[in-house]
Amino acid sequence: MLTIFISVSCTKEKVKLEDSSLSKKAEASISYEGKITIFGNEPFTELGLNVNDTESYILECSKELKDSLRKNQGQTYKVFVSKKTETNLGTKLSVIKVEKITK
Repeated sequence: MLTIFISVSCTKEKVKLEDSSLSKKAEASISYEGKITIFGNEPFTELGLNVNDTESYILECSKELKDSLRKNQGQTYKVFVSKKTETNLGTKLSVIKVEKITK
C-alpha cells in the first residue's frame, strides 16, 4: 500500500510540472503591438504600451530596455511577453523582447 501511494504521488507531481511548462511556452508566444508611452507624473512614471484608445499596459523590463524604449516614445513596437499580471495600477506585461515596427 505504501509503495502504491508513493508512485501515485510522483505521477501527479510529474503531470503538474509538465502542465506548468506548457503554460509558460504558451504565454511566451503572446505579443502586443502598440505605441510606447509614459504613464503617470514625475517622479512616479511607468513605461507603457498603448494598444488602442481603450487598451494600455504597463511594461516591466530590464533597465537597459526601459531606457531604450523611453527614448522611443510614440514609436510603434511589437512586445513579446512571458507573463501578464493584474495590479492595482493596471495590467503589467513582463517583456521578453521587442521589435520596432516601421510603417
